[in-house]
Amino acid sequence: MTQTHFGYETVDETEKAGKVRGVFDSVAKKYDVMNDLMSGGMHRLWKRFAVAISGVREGSQVLDIAGGTGDLSKEFAKQAGPTGEVWRLEENLAPLLGDCRKLLEVDSRFLVLTVYAVRMSALAIGELVKQTFGDLGGAVEMGEMAVREEARGLLLPTAIFARWSRD
Repeated sequence: MTQTHFGYETVDETEKAGKVRGVFDSVAKKYDVMNDLMSGGMHRLWKRFAVAISGVREGSQVLDIAGGTGDLSKEFAKQAGPTGEVWRLEENLAPLLGDCRKLLEVDSRFLVLTVYAVRMSALAIGELVKQTFGDLGGAVEMGEMAVREEARGLLLPTAIFARWSRD
């Protein structure tokens, strides 16, 4: 079994996604209340401001990466209207990856997907890449990307990845 980090713990890789999901689920209902308290309600104004200056208009296409509670996605969807599209990475990664596959040339050698999103794990995106590209042969690698903090030698996670290659 592969071990990975979850906060200050070392856990089995297969457990990490569930633990991350558990943390998210435990705060999700109170997320906006917590933000209200911490920002004095300013986060709601920041979100409205972000949507207002985004340039999203009728027919726009939006990719919301690490969309969390989805409140920005909902606001973007209002701006984009019925002819626009709003994709939330966590919810729409499979079809998005399928579209990426369609863009690959016949002689493509690899595809690398990197993600840093609270509700994802290397195992989850690795399995998704296997499902999407498995019939092409080759190999899929997955894992975490990190940088080593110099003072104490700690590994600091920067992203997770999955890589398909023809070999």
